[in-house]
Amino acid sequence: MADESLVKVLLHDRGDDLETVWAVDLGPAAGADGARRVRLDNVPFLHAKPTYGDEIVAAPGNGAALAWDKDGRSYRQVCESLAKDGGRWVMIVDYALRPGAAAQTCWDALVAAAEAAGVAPEGAWGPTDDGPGRGYFAVPRGATVAAVMAALRGANPRCELELIHPVDDA
Repeated sequence: MADESLVKVLLHDRGDDLETVWAVDLGPAAGADGARRVRLDNVPFLHAKPTYGDEIVAAPGNGAALAWDKDGRSYRQVCESLAKDGGRWVMIVDYALRPGAAAQTCWDALVAAAEAAGVAPEGAWGPTDDGPGRGYFAVPRGATVAAVMAALRGANPRCELELIHPVDDA
């Protein structure tokens, strides 16, 4: 949206697992000096939660304009600490090109299929001669692994898909 202001937020866990993501600035957080309430606009690679669509309170610190610290909390504790849960969970899929396939064409097909299914895609890296590419997907609560994998495979992306997380027989 044109009126939404994107900011960078540093996600970390007590100074480890540093990762920056884009987030929509929703305004000042109540009762916190300089803190902002933000909604993630990316699917992080190093943090399962928060993810795309989740709202958190990010404060100045850790060398960044805005930062959020997992502070050693478990996945469940992080979920409980969100300002607002966006209702998504993370799925990780590797994709290896079939002979003659182009990496960008494959990824574009996966993105289109994901978005048509209401899933937010994020590319970690593309396939190379040394190995597959990897995509992270923020899946709406209620969608199943099998349904998302079927949607991705149904896009006929000219690549082989392997589910990395969560482990399932999809």
